Amino acid sequence: MKSIQTIVTALLVFFSATACRTGTPSPTAVKPGLTIRTLSPAPALVNYITLGTDTATDTETITCRRVLIVISGNVRILSDGESQNMGPFDFIRQDAGTRCSCATVDGTAELIDIRITGRDSDDHVERGTGDGSMKTYIEAGTVHNIRELLFCPLGDGVYARIVEAGQGLVSFDRLTPGSTFLVEPGSDRTMVVLSGEGVLSRDGNRGKLYESDVVTFRAGSTASIASPDSSMELLTVATSVPRRYLDTLDRQRLKLRTVILAGARPVLLLDGASSTPRLTTTEGPSWLDGAFYFSNYYRFRGPVGGRDEGGLCIIGTDGLYRVLNNGVQTCGTTPLGNGNLAVCDIVENRVIEMTPEGEIAGVIADSYNGIPLGMPNDCVTDLVGGLYFTDPRVAQSGPKQPGSAVYYVGSDGDIGPVTGWNEFNVPNGCLVSAGGETFYLSCSREATIWMFDIGSDGTLSNKRPFARLIPPAFPHDKDRGRGTADGMTMDREGRIYIATNFGIQVFDRTGEFLGNIWIPVSPAHCVFGGGDMSTLFMTCKDRIYSIETTARGYQWPLGDR
Repeated sequence: MKSIQTIVTALLVFFSATACRTGTPSPTAVKPGLTIRTLSPAPALVNYITLGTDTATDTETITCRRVLIVISGNVRILSDGESQNMGPFDFIRQDAGTRCSCATVDGTAELIDIRITGRDSDDHVERGTGDGSMKTYIEAGTVHNIRELLFCPLGDGVYARIVEAGQGLVSFDRLTPGSTFLVEPGSDRTMVVLSGEGVLSRDGNRGKLYESDVVTFRAGSTASIASPDSSMELLTVATSVPRRYLDTLDRQRLKLRTVILAGARPVLLLDGASSTPRLTTTEGPSWLDGAFYFSNYYRFRGPVGGRDEGGLCIIGTDGLYRVLNNGVQTCGTTPLGNGNLAVCDIVENRVIEMTPEGEIAGVIADSYNGIPLGMPNDCVTDLVGGLYFTDPRVAQSGPKQPGSAVYYVGSDGDIGPVTGWNEFNVPNGCLVSAGGETFYLSCSREATIWMFDIGSDGTLSNKRPFARLIPPAFPHDKDRGRGTADGMTMDREGRIYIATNFGIQVFDRTGEFLGNIWIPVSPAHCVFGGGDMSTLFMTCKDRIYSIETTARGYQWPLGDR
């Protein structure tokens, strides 16, 4: 994200007195190392603050509701005598009367300071989820991260991450390409363009919006912001809590509570940065006979077999982690009916069969029509002894397949593509429904999850969208890479859990978005396990996380469920 300090300095009245696009004056140097630039003086005060190395703000008593957001750097905030550390995209909500100061830690920092002086809206009431377990407010005085917030649909392709502040609201509103955000009449609000470009429309007039522009809407005004060609993210500050935001926040919390209890948080099972051997890139989880199997590969960081880490790994029934075979660089895995595992070997570019002890028992597929495969990525069995696997690449040299594809290996060993060559942009995760009638596919560079009907011979037909993911590539997701979707799994109600850059996105059997499960490190894949199959295990770069759910998954292979 470009620094908000690049905001234009001209004052531009736009469409009428009720909506204007504004710049800001030059930053004010409060003291050495501390500058403040006012993005919006009203209806809510929004300040952009820069702090130099070893710089602190003066202690003050907050006179209204405040939300403080760290944009970059690290700070230590002292709030009513309690010290807390805050990093990029952390935020804290504070009530009037709080005594507070903050100081940089190890370098400079940029913050957004939002002060809301409006009164509570007449239709705003403090509510719970219905079971008394969670209020809708973000707890005051506690540091949270933007990524922990639920995505709440505000329209087709428009999502909000909402921070209620009692007398107002702060929201991170995300517009996907081709979507339009409707600004409805209600409270006064200020909107800052954090990233992307859009078109602001009011009363038949149109004008461009660019990164770092600030738009103010007075109560009663209506307008729209469209992002026709690219994604866009807005910081919205309202002087009261609009009912539209409240309703969607309530609905989304209740939907996610069907699978995740209030207060449930990811648990770090294995920290590969400090474990022995260490982990580099975890993938391909499977639950088999009470043990958690997963892949770890380091092929881009050293010769295969030349390190202690890597290969097929296990967290056994004794809870201990060990490497079963470091001579194979594996990715996707899935249990087979004979008690072994089908495993994607990303160095030898094949799908192999491995025993639970990590020994190679045979080759399932390494070529089609006598031509080597590219690099099999993920695999899943069906109900009749067949196996699907995705191959997102072609061979680096020599004979190569016409393109990427999804392949099917029948119970008789015959192999063939079941999608068109290069029909999908990097096919990745794959899944077969519990009844064996539907195949699901995710792609690394597509936001759409696809579904197909499965024929009696394993062929796929009737391709159609199942769900559309919320894509990444926004300021507070920028350290999470460019991929969209990776591995996925299913519970016994037909809900699908998809590993994405900023967490697990959950959809019901109809493709309706239920919510996102925040994980501290980007997940690559997930699978259900545990004694009652209700624990969701997630492979996340050099870490393994789990979270308890109210759902129950299937024991694979599905034919043995």
